[in-house]
Amino acid sequence: MNDSPAHRKTTALLTGRLIRWTARNRRAAA
Repeated sequence: MNDSPAHRKTTALLTGRLIRWTARNRRAAA
């Protein structure tokens, strides 16, 4: 597994985007 700082930053960014997208979809579906 690549655990370099740059990889961690990218993973955190993608995770944050996914969480926001999921929250927005959940609110729209409710």
